Amino acid sequence: MKHILLILLFSMIGCQSDENHENNGTTTPDMGEIECSLAIIVCEICDLEEALCIEGKWECQVNPDITPPDSCKVPCEEDVNFSSIGEACACGGSLACVSGKVDCQGSAESNLCGGCESLPDLALGEACGECGVQECENENAFICVDPGLNACGGCQSIQEILGESCGESPENLWVCDGIEKAKCSLEEGKACLTDDDCFSEHCSFDLCTPKGYSHVKAATYTMGAPLNEVGRHRLRENGQHEVVLTHDLFVKQTTVTQGEYLAITGSNPSYFVNCGENCPVERINFYEMLAYANRLSLSEGLEACYTLDNCTDDKYNAGCPPNVRDGLLCSSRTFVCDSAPLDPALDCNGYRLPTESEWEYFARAGTTSAFLTRSGTISSFSFTPLDVELDQIAWYFGNAFVSYEGGINCTIPTARIDCADIPADQSIGTHPVAQKDPNMWGLYDMTGNVWERVWDISDDYPDPGSSVTDPTGPALVDAPDARARRMRGGPFNAYGQYMRVAYRTGPGAHTRIYNSGFRLVRSLL
Repeated sequence: MKHILLILLFSMIGCQSDENHENNGTTTPDMGEIECSLAIIVCEICDLEEALCIEGKWECQVNPDITPPDSCKVPCEEDVNFSSIGEACACGGSLACVSGKVDCQGSAESNLCGGCESLPDLALGEACGECGVQECENENAFICVDPGLNACGGCQSIQEILGESCGESPENLWVCDGIEKAKCSLEEGKACLTDDDCFSEHCSFDLCTPKGYSHVKAATYTMGAPLNEVGRHRLRENGQHEVVLTHDLFVKQTTVTQGEYLAITGSNPSYFVNCGENCPVERINFYEMLAYANRLSLSEGLEACYTLDNCTDDKYNAGCPPNVRDGLLCSSRTFVCDSAPLDPALDCNGYRLPTESEWEYFARAGTTSAFLTRSGTISSFSFTPLDVELDQIAWYFGNAFVSYEGGINCTIPTARIDCADIPADQSIGTHPVAQKDPNMWGLYDMTGNVWERVWDISDDYPDPGSSVTDPTGPALVDAPDARARRMRGGPFNAYGQYMRVAYRTGPGAHTRIYNSGFRLVRSLL
């Protein structure tokens, strides 16, 4: 709104002829020196402007100290939105006239997506699905944006196209190298002299081999313990026989760790969880080991070596209830699959359990002695004194003391440990893998830490002096007890005869045990 200001309105404008006038930081010159013209000047008072005499001229200047008169306030009736007053506005509010302006009153706060309706108790960016995050679908709804697993079973994108050529020959293809990346199959199985000859693998016994694995060549060897070996189990070890192994193997250098198991299955049922992710996974049964091997194989684009039908999936990775043997082991209501379709599948290119004859072969690494120590013997079959040579290669009863919470001690009646040589305040348990010296083929913890399950059903060896090729143990229809599966190697809470490389035992396939783990192999085809 404009008002015409005449030079005669000095009392309103503030221009004087006999004194200096300060307004908004500007000094009006003395009229005795400079006179303002008598011209009419127009200022927009409603925009908070006023006329000032500056250098003999009237000028409109902004003056924030001026309060606009009521006549400058536009009533709602003159507002273009006046007809909307009373109508609904954002989030339950209504349009109203406030201080001469139309405004939205009584409006509730909008939700995270900008709408008015309440949303589930979720957060934007929260993980969902296999690989997704929560995002806004519209102003009143969340949606899980989930790209799904990649071709290797992980969430990160993989640039290479699996199955496409990556080398000069048709066999050189992109394959999975874990669940988040691919590798060129050109390298695996390539002859080598040093690690420099391998692209992403390492050179193990003249062959480019996946990291964390050793190449073990096929061979013929004598399996079992001689009848006069000290500590031989008379019922389970009935002498020696010849074994012909026809498959080269990639053998995992350690038992499967808790971290590795968790990455593939999403669960860690171990008893010694406080030992850490680099400690052996344990308290899983035979069928859970096969399921893990299948999942790992598929995640790397390999064959699944086992057919698991009619499994009790609701018990998968459930561990043991704390009220059953203090949670150490359990054999009822556990994960079990139909036995009939199980197949050791030695000609499968995926991951699998070793057979018992394969396990003893790569555990011995060319040795023939009773123990895997440097001398082939141990100085004591008891807990003490500490056997210096056994201490170098194994976690066993003489050195397996732990400081983390959750170790087993003499206060646990079902721990199956001899308390004669363990102080009441001491505990023992598993330890991180690969802390002791490996055998000559680069394999760690072949003695001690945890028992290692193998494929074979528990039964007698073939007749002493006989020769067998690629044995896989008795067939299901021939086994006196198909539920029992062999395990080898000895655990952290064993001593003496249990540390012998030929010692064998056989718990139920469905049993979860706190000191039993496994390592995997792959056949080279």
